[in-house]
Amino acid sequence: MNTFLARASIPLSILFSNAAFAEDLKIPIDDLQSLKTFLQTRQYQNFPVSEPEVHPSKNVHGTRIRTFLNKEMADGLGNRLAELPKNATAVKEVYTPEGVLDGWAVSIKLDDQSDYGTNWYWIEVVDLAKGGPGRVTSNERGSGPEGRLCVSCHQSGYDYTLTSLPRAIASPSARTNSK
Repeated sequence: MNTFLARASIPLSILFSNAAFAEDLKIPIDDLQSLKTFLQTRQYQNFPVSEPEVHPSKNVHGTRIRTFLNKEMADGLGNRLAELPKNATAVKEVYTPEGVLDGWAVSIKLDDQSDYGTNWYWIEVVDLAKGGPGRVTSNERGSGPEGRLCVSCHQSGYDYTLTSLPRAIASPSARTNSK
């Protein structure tokens, strides 16, 4: 098992602004099945900022996407901090051209300093539309083999993030909670 993944987890209280979550709950990025369950149950839809609807994608994560941002990611993007804060998280729902949910692309910042992408964690789960449990195409910290692939693309973004807050809140129907 990857030694990083064996000791990493993100408290739900950090990822969600909803006070109903207990502080000791975790999103276990070291336990792939539990992480997939978190995604499959769409708990990320409680994040305070989301794009109002599915839209065409401009990147490699499918042809259509919808992005959800936790408070740290939204605040960091909104304030254009020099670096996004620790625990900044984005979850992209990835859809087929026909509009069927096909997977997720997730990014989580693991430290206040990006360290050239090393302190980012990425996972991508695809092929849900084929009826199975999904296939993991990337599951790695920025310094690992798949992580370097993620870093090579994401390094062109703002602090290794290609998501922009204006797109996420451009529509009046976008959900922005201040819980």
